[in-house]
Amino acid sequence: MDMKNLLLVIGNSIGVIGTILVNALAVILPLNGKSTSELSDAIPNLFVPAGITFSIWSIIYLFLIMFMIYQIISLYKKRQLNIDYIEKIIPKKKQFIDNIVKSRNYYVHYDYAIEKKALRGSMLFETFKKLRLILICCLLQNLGISKKMLCDRLSKTEYIMGHNL
Repeated sequence: MDMKNLLLVIGNSIGVIGTILVNALAVILPLNGKSTSELSDAIPNLFVPAGITFSIWSIIYLFLIMFMIYQIISLYKKRQLNIDYIEKIIPKKKQFIDNIVKSRNYYVHYDYAIEKKALRGSMLFETFKKLRLILICCLLQNLGISKKMLCDRLSKTEYIMGHNL
């Protein structure tokens, strides 16, 4: 077991648990008898998002916990992932990666120099679906599903998760 990886996993686990604990305490234990929402309502503000907006945090916390568990498991597993199925999903890897990088840089930093190179609309959605499929395949393989089964399913299935392979 690599000491550097162990320290990273311990640090990330403490960070995830600490983040969830502090945020839970902020909701459970009111400050001076006022909840977080009451404090937010008491301060005049021109922009207050709808309460449903904050539901994204449950998804973020879920993924943080999943990543923490994945790191802990990967500490004790020495399994090499075979990702041959990516060729079926993304035949032109370099172009795919370039499109993702340019789109990310445009949408995150509003870099207008690459605005025309950023993916939009259906192309952006298709790229998201391919990334999601790759992530699901990697997770399934890491959970023990064989590479052969994944490749068989991908080749036998013409339409998976909303896009053609």
